[in-house]
Amino acid sequence: MSGSPYDYPGRSAPGYENWTEREYDWDLGRYTETQQPAPPAQPGYGMQQPAPPAQPGYGMQQPAPPAQPGYAMQPSYGMPQYSVYRDPWTSPKNRLVALLLCFFLGVLGIHRFYVGKIGTGILWLLTGGLFFFGVLIDFLVIAFGGFTDGQARKISLWDTNV
Repeated sequence: MSGSPYDYPGRSAPGYENWTEREYDWDLGRYTETQQPAPPAQPGYGMQQPAPPAQPGYGMQQPAPPAQPGYAMQPSYGMPQYSVYRDPWTSPKNRLVALLLCFFLGVLGIHRFYVGKIGTGILWLLTGGLFFFGVLIDFLVIAFGGFTDGQARKISLWDTNV
């Protein structure tokens, strides 16, 4: 072996100008060597390419004007207004209202209509609150904070003015 770090079997010095590749040929049962041409050099490798010219009328976008001091950004129209402290997994329905509706009109399923559970509200209406056992269970679940609305969000706020 010579002392160059590039000298190893099948390769020549830095550009690999013409190198041989050893490949096992299963039909002949031995290794064969094929002469490979050097890969074409990449034009401008290591040099920075100039940027293409900009199309007329398509320049950089103008930056937004700075906000006036003391004024917050106003939300767009049509966007839902949420309180800063409102969790998206918490229903905006009032837990006290649901509890009172369940206590006084639970046999008719009015509390279920209030929270958006229309299908089970109709079921409660036709079966007398699932024969009053469903009303009792709903009352306890609402009181202990496990009741959800029609979108599976917990009804946990006693006061909706958060």
